[in-house]
Amino acid sequence: MKKINYDKETDALLIELSDEPIAYADQESDVILHYSQENQLVLVEILDFCHLQDKCLGIIPIESSSKLDKLVNRPDVIVGDPEDLVQITWDLR
Repeated sequence: MKKINYDKETDALLIELSDEPIAYADQESDVILHYSQENQLVLVEILDFCHLQDKCLGIIPIESSSKLDKLVNRPDVIVGDPEDLVQITWDLR
């Protein structure tokens, strides 16, 4: 289950990542990370959320893939030096 809730009374943003029971939590500044017994992240709690409106909040992936890895193989495309392509004879006679 993944849910995002905002609590106006406490001014906290809650991001639920799992239904696992919470075993312990670590707090760094206004962010509390809640973990399961198996050390899996269960809940992210961001305190004083209204104060973050002027700041950039983003989620960054742990592993980023290269743009080259996303290229699609196209075997019908000519690969080579453009100067060599000028010398190709296109006459089909």
